[in-house]
Amino acid sequence: EMNPWTLTTNKPTYKSNDEGKANNAFIMSEVGIGARSMKGHVAVIYSSDQTKIGCGVLQTVFNVNFMQADIGLYVGYTPSIEKKLTIDPSGSVDIMAFEDNVLRITGTLDGLEPNCVKCGIHIHKGLSCGIINGDEISSDNVDSTVGGHWFDQDVNGEDAWKAQKSTYTTDSKGHTKFSYYVYNGYDFEDNIDHALVLHAQDSTRIGCGILKPREIS
Repeated sequence: EMNPWTLTTNKPTYKSNDEGKANNAFIMSEVGIGARSMKGHVAVIYSSDQTKIGCGVLQTVFNVNFMQADIGLYVGYTPSIEKKLTIDPSGSVDIMAFEDNVLRITGTLDGLEPNCVKCGIHIHKGLSCGIINGDEISSDNVDSTVGGHWFDQDVNGEDAWKAQKSTYTTDSKGHTKFSYYVYNGYDFEDNIDHALVLHAQDSTRIGCGILKPREIS
């Protein structure tokens, strides 16, 4: 029987900085038991030489906040004539912000670049997708307005969105369904109103949406 904790597809690992601090998230698949069954079990932390150095008992997390971004075409994006693509992103991305500020990002989107493998989707610094007060700004200024990746460098030490493999993959029709976890060093409130950006295979920005709080009934 295969041990899911040793599968390379799961990668249940962490990476610490030179001060010994680490903030990591990963997805476990094929574990064989649900979250409720894990409550009360211990989580063990290992050093690089596989020595057991830490331990804690798993508890249920109750404080979860939700936000959502409706995705549309990135302002100023025009597919190259050579590719003969029709890019028109649609759908929404949902984010669960847990008590420890780990984000679970899920989405079902259409109208993306076909066969886009491990293409990026990240929260960016900007609070706009290129439209301010109802007016579309110059395409030359969109990238600077949206800004780069949104993460706390003092906490993460490196770009959390690259280190934690925040990506999606589409089929031949440009459809995708994805789910992943990431920790960018900010809490729920600090991620609200930021731009969520989708990238094409060549890293071009093709889609964008603003994160807003979402009520769960």
